[in-house]
Amino acid sequence: MLGRSNDVLFVFTNDLKPVDEIYFRNEAKDTCNFVLAHREHYYVSCQSAILKISEIGEVDERIGVDQGSFSLGLTIDDQNRIIAAIRGQPLVRVFQNGKLVSNLSPAFSEELSAIWSEVLYENGRLHIVDYLTSTLKTFRYPIGSSTDSNDA
Repeated sequence: MLGRSNDVLFVFTNDLKPVDEIYFRNEAKDTCNFVLAHREHYYVSCQSAILKISEIGEVDERIGVDQGSFSLGLTIDDQNRIIAAIRGQPLVRVFQNGKLVSNLSPAFSEELSAIWSEVLYENGRLHIVDYLTSTLKTFRYPIGSSTDSNDA
């Protein structure tokens, strides 16, 4: 759980007992709204980047700098790629090893007025919350090695 100061993570057990506070440097003083624990890191979605934070609070990497405004939902697929919703757009960006590998947006014009806020990967599908219509949309997740795709 992220603290209101945008520079602390609160870690809880499954039965919601607090076990740790992890402080990290938010040098950009960004607003951060989402955190995802994966393996031995925490991924924090902030306005200007996704912060990869170690278990002791070191910022190991700033992913997606100058590649959009984040601070929304993140998920990780079965190939350890980070999938991040981009603020104010029907767009997710996919990163692998810290590098942008794909932009995914809907292929249908009716979807272009959407604003996506949350994303979840599950068994070859992306489940995405459309903020404007309060709906959950599910897309196939076919991703190859290209840098741009409109196949979501």
